[in-house]
Amino acid sequence: MLKRVMLYLMMLMTAYKGISLVVRCVSDFGRLPAAVYISTGLVVLLGIFLSIRHLVSYVPNKLLELYYCVGAVSVVLNLVFMRLFTRVDVTLLDFLVIGTVMDILVDVVLVGMALRESRYISIKVR
Repeated sequence: MLKRVMLYLMMLMTAYKGISLVVRCVSDFGRLPAAVYISTGLVVLLGIFLSIRHLVSYVPNKLLELYYCVGAVSVVLNLVFMRLFTRVDVTLLDFLVIGTVMDILVDVVLVGMALRESRYISIKVR
């Protein structure tokens, strides 16, 4: 159950980050630092890769945990880059590209739950 939630949430996060990244790049590319675009782009590419892999074959829990860890690190770096290198009035679209502390919290909680669940053995009963 947790893996299914993590997969669908990953697909949703990849979709909204990808769409907001494309819209921000098309509308006003110079508004955010290039490092923000690169780190968010890497998370989106990893999410697209895992989504395609889910459609074709099996996605192990370790790759999902990797996606959420990379996502959390990306948001932390984006917030640091925004604080150090630019002073802009941040809009909702910018927050979708950059991420928020809530994104970090969700990513860390899902990784923690996945690590905790991986310690137990599941037995299916017919």
